[in-house]
Amino acid sequence: SSLGRFDFLTTDYRFGIPLSFSRSNHQTRLGLYFVRSHPSDGLWDRIRSVFNDEFFQRKSFVLGHSIDLTNRFRIYGEADYAYSTRVGDPWSFQFGAEYAPVCPTGMLGAPFIAANGYLREEVDFGGTFTLQGGWAWRKSRGRLWRIGLHYANGKSNHFALHDFHEQQIGFGIWHDY
Repeated sequence: SSLGRFDFLTTDYRFGIPLSFSRSNHQTRLGLYFVRSHPSDGLWDRIRSVFNDEFFQRKSFVLGHSIDLTNRFRIYGEADYAYSTRVGDPWSFQFGAEYAPVCPTGMLGAPFIAANGYLREEVDFGGTFTLQGGWAWRKSRGRLWRIGLHYANGKSNHFALHDFHEQQIGFGIWHDY
């Protein structure tokens, strides 16, 4: 069979339990999460030689920290250690920076830009670079609506295709709590 126009490439299941703590301009996150990823049957039939019977799975501990350097500029980093994994390796790291409104913006909104690096041990600490930019609205601290452009370049974010390179360009709408 071949992949049809609306076939799924992969299916990723993710479940997590995050705990967040905040004091002044510092935020810390501790958590556990589970992810399992499968190639679709159509993808499996089309490029069977790429896959084996294994599927991507990881159970991880996460520790992250962010600092608001100004009332609009934030930097962050996160370490993720998988205590149980199939196909992948234990370590991954994320880090980045964003310029976005922290205070209420009113109806006019304000610009935002964000950059993120995601490095994974299973691809020799290669990974993905993501850049987003656009317009944002904030009603209160913690709730943010954004619209804008999204660009990503690097290893696939579909974990069943973890070793494939991809480039994404698109438009998005985000709601952050």
